Amino acid sequence: MTRLGSPLLAALLLAQAPSANAGMQLEASAASAATASMDHLAIELASLPIALHRRAADTLELERERPGSPWADAQLSTRVVPMFRPGEPQPTHYEVGVQGPHGDARGFMVLASGQHDYPVVVSTAAGPRRTTELAAALPRGEQASRVHFLSPVSMVAESADGHMLANLGGLPPKVERAEMAWLDAPASPRAGHTHHDAATGQTVAVPPEHEIELGTWASWAELRTDYADNMAVLHEALRRGAADDWAAQDDFRASGEGLQSGWFREVPLLSRGGAQVEVSGPGAAYVRTRIDERPYEGDSALRVFVEHIPGGEVHALDVTLR
Repeated sequence: MTRLGSPLLAALLLAQAPSANAGMQLEASAASAATASMDHLAIELASLPIALHRRAADTLELERERPGSPWADAQLSTRVVPMFRPGEPQPTHYEVGVQGPHGDARGFMVLASGQHDYPVVVSTAAGPRRTTELAAALPRGEQASRVHFLSPVSMVAESADGHMLANLGGLPPKVERAEMAWLDAPASPRAGHTHHDAATGQTVAVPPEHEIELGTWASWAELRTDYADNMAVLHEALRRGAADDWAAQDDFRASGEGLQSGWFREVPLLSRGGAQVEVSGPGAAYVRTRIDERPYEGDSALRVFVEHIPGGEVHALDVTLR
């Protein structure tokens, strides 16, 4: 799953499609990915902010429910790789690996650290982690000191002195022309395609007056220095495109979900130590809770069972996990 935030962002990513040479690099690196990793840069899953950890667990749980999913018996890796945008001192994204019961690679997910990008930027239920492929592409004897996440298709491993050691997917193009005001322009003129004139009933061509213009970076040094300013319009388009997903998450937390008599809800527990459960509200009298171990090693879940509720009655309930 890869999402594009706007026509401007779509244009950028299409222009950034890997070349034939890049495809050969990806194919070659995948073969040696089994022995490579970025583990020296990784942090413990349990050290993530709890909201990020919960988002990762919920993403895994949702995919587990899909019939035939490779994640049906999978778990989150305990090691998470922080990734950065050039010029940002704090991680902007985190790559969370997914593995089978015997440690076999089952794909990964990339989570945004904030609302500058989609909550789950990309996820795949097969193959090695992208940072593992990136590590496999490093020159022999070199070790990355930082991973830069430039887009769902472009990542860079950087040395301690700021040199690019390896790249997957090619570098994104340089933005030669884009204005913030374009983001508020009508959709058709911004896309530069066609427009239906209601007065005449005709579809007419719209001049591409707001068409993004792209170029090429002279070097990695130029990109890492100018990246934030150069990409400001595209990053704002991405932020706006992701806003609905963040709002949907907020609405779900605020409104909760409905449960009926005889139903139960299963919530995966996070691997952060002992869990404490608190049930409150008028509906507490109609539910019972239990923490159960699941078939996957180290995996447990809170199960909330709904007892008989008199017909037609609705009761609010809060279940708090600490």
